[in-house]
Amino acid sequence: MNVSGVGVDVGTSRIVCCRSDSEGPQSISADLNAFIEIPRSLVVENSLRLRQVPYLADKDKLFVWGGWSLTFAELFHSELRRPMQSGVLNPNESTAMDIMATIFERLLGPSRSLSEPLVFSVPSPSIDMSDVPSAAQLINHESMLTALFNRMGFRASAVKEGDAIVYAECEDTQYSGVGISFGAGLCNVALTYLAVPVLDFSVPRGGDFIDSSAAAVLGEKSSRVRVVKEQSFSFVTPSNEPVPRAVRVFYEELIRTVIEKLVQVFTNSPDIPRLAEAIPLVVAGGTSLPQGFRSTFAAALQQHQLPIRISEVRMSKDPLNAVARGALQYARINSAAAAA
Repeated sequence: MNVSGVGVDVGTSRIVCCRSDSEGPQSISADLNAFIEIPRSLVVENSLRLRQVPYLADKDKLFVWGGWSLTFAELFHSELRRPMQSGVLNPNESTAMDIMATIFERLLGPSRSLSEPLVFSVPSPSIDMSDVPSAAQLINHESMLTALFNRMGFRASAVKEGDAIVYAECEDTQYSGVGISFGAGLCNVALTYLAVPVLDFSVPRGGDFIDSSAAAVLGEKSSRVRVVKEQSFSFVTPSNEPVPRAVRVFYEELIRTVIEKLVQVFTNSPDIPRLAEAIPLVVAGGTSLPQGFRSTFAAALQQHQLPIRISEVRMSKDPLNAVARGALQYARINSAAAAA
């Protein structure tokens, strides 16, 4: 399937772009979807420019974004600011679109052809009664991003994040499977059968829930908890240190909640098909990275019964980039079908 295109994972914590050319090779580029504000001065601005630190200037402020924002957050013992919250544009950040547009421009560059196909991920509606993200937020989020990518010269369309996991990982089952993307702001779940989306939903918890909950009980900064979680936390080698111990508690709570919602939706939905065969369940996303996550999730899932048979619980071959790869695969499938 020699069709060029772009897949973009628009994540609360991280933006990932996966690009292919007509011959098929793929390239990945990514950056942190975050920023920090620092006072503006000529000396500081010149130093940032010399070190090639990405920033935006606004009157008396500088916004350092991407991976460098984490460096400055550690330096000033400050919390990172996010252009997105709970999987959608952050309504409390007036600079959200400016920051994200700059990140996209740096990662993608210009469109390589007139209306190059680009598919970006969007979250699913929430299953939670809190209705986060709301229907209005989801519509606005997709519309704003579609318009931004179109202005950049792409032909943009969206795919649900959970579906993207299936497109990335389940070619061997003709794109039949359950995809769960464990992200920072949300966990997105989708059931796809023979490449047809059947149902999808999101749980309004993710890596940020773990970070903020552990930070609250420890009196720590969320950014500090996040660093420990990402660098050293493991289910296989438990630690008695306060941060890893608290992180494990809230990881287990997240897994329990996602499985309970999965069972609830699949059991009560009239859209669940009667499948003769068992299908895989694939977990991916940055929050699924700790060693032992897959087996911990699989063991918890075995305690419940679903109306469909699960052949196996797979860990994505590329958990951090699976959504972007799946979005690219979706773009290529649709482009090839349109050209046929």
